[in-house]
Amino acid sequence: MINLDARTRYHAQVFKALGHPHRLHMMDLLAHGSMITSEFSELLGARVSTYSRHLAVLGAVGLVRSGRTANAVSHQRETDLVARFQQMLIDWQSEIEKKCDRRCAYY
Repeated sequence: MINLDARTRYHAQVFKALGHPHRLHMMDLLAHGSMITSEFSELLGARVSTYSRHLAVLGAVGLVRSGRTANAVSHQRETDLVARFQQMLIDWQSEIEKKCDRRCAYY
């Protein structure tokens, strides 16, 4: 039986939160500054409730901080670690593409 410690379980939750393309896109948008929930809907086209749920997932693992303003909820990235991690993935993808032939189909 595998006994996972709290750190491993937390890391899995962070990867799960970042595992949705919309949430990754939202983190990219938040790199440019704070946004209110309705702005995601205006930019990306889905309902506000959809983005509210995505933001709750990101907030639950500490990637996004949210706070109420006069009549809206404002969201901002808690850390730039996600951007650094995404850059590492881009670099890794470039390395894979250099080594890969047509058998590599990851996208």
